[in-house]
Amino acid sequence: MEQTYQYLLSLEFRHNYFKDGLFKPLQLSFDAESQQLLKNFGLILKSYPGGLHLLCLDLELLKTASKSTALQILLDCNDPYFINYSDLPNYNPLDTLLYFNNLNKPNFENSGLNLHSDMNVGKRDAYKLSSGTLMLDTLEKKKKYHFKDESGKEIPDDIYIKWIKYRVKDKVEDKGLLISNRYEGSIHVFENENEIEIDKVYTNPNPVWKKPMAIVELFLSKMFQNFEPNKKLKYIVSFNSIKTHWRYILADPMYKNLQNLRIVIKGQENEVFARLKDNPSEESQYPVFQSIKKLDLLEYSENFYSLMNDEKSSPIIKALPRAAPEHLVFGKDKKTMYSHIYL
Repeated sequence: MEQTYQYLLSLEFRHNYFKDGLFKPLQLSFDAESQQLLKNFGLILKSYPGGLHLLCLDLELLKTASKSTALQILLDCNDPYFINYSDLPNYNPLDTLLYFNNLNKPNFENSGLNLHSDMNVGKRDAYKLSSGTLMLDTLEKKKKYHFKDESGKEIPDDIYIKWIKYRVKDKVEDKGLLISNRYEGSIHVFENENEIEIDKVYTNPNPVWKKPMAIVELFLSKMFQNFEPNKKLKYIVSFNSIKTHWRYILADPMYKNLQNLRIVIKGQENEVFARLKDNPSEESQYPVFQSIKKLDLLEYSENFYSLMNDEKSSPIIKALPRAAPEHLVFGKDKKTMYSHIYL
């Protein structure tokens, strides 16, 4: 008898940097345990650039799943510049990962359910990575802490073996806890009933584990609760592009003697770029124009800027090159971002 699969849900990764809004450079993979879950619960996946569809053979099977049973999807990005055009506060590719799940998240739009707490991926989705040590600056031995997993279940105290000492400047302090290699997953740190938001941790004790960019956990019982017959359930992970101050650096000698240069955008009267009077020292010999406000970094836009000189009726450059991820430069404060575009 031919088996019939029913549409269960879609998982879509969005990014407003891209013209079509889909984060297509993401690559999805599954560990052996998740692959076995797919077989056990009669689930199959159909991926597409920027997402996947999940089909189910028998919805009643999902009802039998425990609250802790989750399908784990590992995400990596084949675009090395993704970190340059993505607004990812608190994320560092070396020691943090992004974590998402389908538990108790707000609905920001009618077309789907977000798997993150804010409108876009943000600070609360970056988890510090641990391979056995929970070292957090906010921890103090004299205070009482307790720990919960992603579902809100208390993690037993015997997971934490002992306080360990670290040298901080000129003195030795208890600043970390050893975590038993019996525990793998996310950890939320609480002092009394208040969660320490900045101290969320994802721990994996496997010494040869290849850290992904992100992990998505879809809890099967929650998928069943979210499912509505004759309606298309869509889970969404939405990334935001960064904004930078754009700097056009006119390095060609032909621009040196043109005193009335300006940059305009077609159909817009308000000034978008201003010529810097006090140029950065390394560019002092060149005319430099900087955007007055931060501008979105986008893969494509129909708007374009033109370089004009008031003494001429036609543009010197009709369509200036747009800022690209490889143009990113940090200011002296190590926080403000600029896009340097040389002409």
